[in-house]
Amino acid sequence: MKDTIKQRDFIELRAKNKSLQTISKEIGVSKPTLIKWNKDFKYEVKNLNNIEREALNEEYKLSMEQRIEYLGNLQKKVLSELEKRDLTDVKTDKLLEMLIKTSDKLQEAKGDFYPSFNTSEEIEKQKLQDKRWESIELIP
Repeated sequence: MKDTIKQRDFIELRAKNKSLQTISKEIGVSKPTLIKWNKDFKYEVKNLNNIEREALNEEYKLSMEQRIEYLGNLQKKVLSELEKRDLTDVKTDKLLEMLIKTSDKLQEAKGDFYPSFNTSEEIEKQKLQDKRWESIELIP
């Protein structure tokens, strides 16, 4: 029972990207045991990490949407102003630079994170598949 609690704590801390050294000190389990658990529970850790990333993503979603909207509106204003200007004007260079910067910032703000989640059954199935691959001996 005690190990089960420590294993759960290990999974939670590892999902938060804590080092094995830090976890060892925090839950009082030797590093060799944690190395074994790291292998045994890698799918649970990944799954929990994805859940936590989704929660974090949701928490900042509104501010990110506001940032994208602000940058999009700013970009529209810059484009509108550029359309009115003669490209030989010195200040146009600054507007072009601003357009490039807002385009880059918009691309950054969109991001590419797509979390995936697995059920306990899917995690166990993946573990079995990994064990099968580990047991296959390649003939030289």
